Amino acid sequence: MVRRYPHVATIKFNREGTYDANRKFTEGEAVELSITCNIQPAGFGTYVKKDDGTKLSVDYKLNSPLFADDVPEGAKIRLYGKEYLIKRVFKYQLHAEIWV
Repeated sequence: MVRRYPHVATIKFNREGTYDANRKFTEGEAVELSITCNIQPAGFGTYVKKDDGTKLSVDYKLNSPLFADDVPEGAKIRLYGKEYLIKRVFKYQLHAEIWV
């Protein structure tokens, strides 16, 4: 039987800090997510365009079931024993696409 999401990736990032009612700053917590995914090489010359129009080269594209946390661009992801930076995350209704 073919598995739709045969790989596991680990995402690490820090949540933003917040201010309470007394203007006391609370540091954001470190988050580590383990997600099942399907990792595909992006191919030579593949780019993702950011909101400001700049292009970033992409090494891998991941498809994953939808996860609850909002992962920021620039978060670190561990694939095949190496760490990469997440360049773009796009969430659909039932799955997410991540470009690294």
